[in-house]
Amino acid sequence: MTDPAGFLAEFSDDVSGLRLVIEDDGRVCYGYLISPDGIIGDVWLYNRGAAPSEPEWDNPERAPFVNPARLSKTNLPYVIPNSSEAFKVHWEENESVSMARIYIDEVLGGILAPGDKPGQSAAACADGPLARVIGT
Repeated sequence: MTDPAGFLAEFSDDVSGLRLVIEDDGRVCYGYLISPDGIIGDVWLYNRGAAPSEPEWDNPERAPFVNPARLSKTNLPYVIPNSSEAFKVHWEENESVSMARIYIDEVLGGILAPGDKPGQSAAACADGPLARVIGT
């Protein structure tokens, strides 16, 4: 059963010293790439409920923002997880930059590298301010 308060998961890369924090607050889920200097990348991974027709980023009190329907897939390539146990992260070096590939139940759910604001999400159907489509 899903904890209505959500969950956190944290992964570290021993090579780069970067951390990836996955935060599902019971409403929306994001990944945050963190260096010793702070957050250096972020990506929306999924909405836990129905996507709203209008974006909510005009209201800072709603942060973290759910992705609106026009930017979100209706059928995800994975089941929305009930706990942090569903997440795995594979760290890759790409042109000397550490990149986190985020897997949800063994399905690629997102890609995040330093400077990605936003990163790539398998739940995005179009590029927007919270996520880019994987491969763009």
